[in-house]
Amino acid sequence: MSDKFAPLKAPARWLPFQCPSCFGLFRARRAEAGELGRCPGCATRLFIPEPEVSKPDTPEATEDMAKPERRDFAQAEIVEQTEVNASDAEWDKQTRKRRRFVGEKAESLDWEEEELSEKKTRISWVFVISMTMIGALLVAGGMKYLESSRNKDTTGGGLVAQVDSMLNQNAAMQKEMEADAEDEASRTRAMIESFDRFDPTKIQEAIKGFLAAGTIEEKLKTCRASDDLEAKMRNYYAGDAPQVEGFRSLDQTKVVYRSEFISTFVRLQDFLDYPIVVERLDDDDYRVDWESWVGYCEKKIGEMIALKPTKPVLIRVVATNEAYYNYSFSDDQKWRSLKLEFRNEDRTLWGYAARDSDVGKAFKVYNNEVQSRPFILRVRYPENGRANDQVIIDEVISDGWVSFPKED
Repeated sequence: MSDKFAPLKAPARWLPFQCPSCFGLFRARRAEAGELGRCPGCATRLFIPEPEVSKPDTPEATEDMAKPERRDFAQAEIVEQTEVNASDAEWDKQTRKRRRFVGEKAESLDWEEEELSEKKTRISWVFVISMTMIGALLVAGGMKYLESSRNKDTTGGGLVAQVDSMLNQNAAMQKEMEADAEDEASRTRAMIESFDRFDPTKIQEAIKGFLAAGTIEEKLKTCRASDDLEAKMRNYYAGDAPQVEGFRSLDQTKVVYRSEFISTFVRLQDFLDYPIVVERLDDDDYRVDWESWVGYCEKKIGEMIALKPTKPVLIRVVATNEAYYNYSFSDDQKWRSLKLEFRNEDRTLWGYAARDSDVGKAFKVYNNEVQSRPFILRVRYPENGRANDQVIIDEVISDGWVSFPKED
């Protein structure tokens, strides 16, 4: 007798099969073959097929095998015979490795109740441990809060002390606001009084005459007096005649009064706006501050770079808080760095002030208020300085371009 007709081994207790929808491998008891159920992975309705049995090699069997096999679309395919004959222990091991989810089971099928119960038990233990830890944290937090409350009460703080502190702070803020309001009112009254003393028509006439002057002599008649003003003008223009700049209008919305001075913006013939300062000498005499108009410096930036003077030189610049440290000024802990820009000049200088000096402290205050602003400074080059554009700031004369007379 051939091996084909040898008796089969004793059938295994479990019947393995594969879901045709999600291709998951599962098993059911052999006694439940031919029943309906649902896939625990994708919930597809399944038919548990009968196990295939080897048939004798006869003409009738050959004819039957040649016919196309008819299966229901939901019928599960059977895995290879080698897996059917595997032992229960081996199959359990394989299914535990492959199974990731156990879904809803049908009433007539037994989907590995032992494994599902183990997972439920594990999940419950995790839940119990988590809740225990949360409870411990809540208890510890409550004890800490109670302890801090007792400390506040024993030190005399408590709620009453906090309320008193808040009331005191509010009272201090109220007084500060009242003081600021009073200062603002005083400044407003002073501005109104100053406005009454200035004649807008005379101011405009003085500015028009200043901008129309084409010689140094004509310019001097329209400018407020200062030390050696004529010498400064001749040095500035270097033999050339002053340029006639032309007048278009004054900006009446940006007028600022200070003692006998008024500052505003004037629009020139080329439609550019520039700040201008006028001094009131008497009811009929108004003069323009020429030095602030041209940004006068004792030496122009080209002369500064060429000569590198080591004695202090007066300059009018716009200073900006900007970090640049190099050569003799590479220590940013010692020096405060500022970019110095001149009027109508493309080149700039880098100014440095010692942080612990009065100048350095003054610039710290200025830079906290405004990042960039005009100054009148005295600067000098360091001895044997390597850079052509690095100077030391010795003195801050004014935080603007106008040299106001000292008040008594």
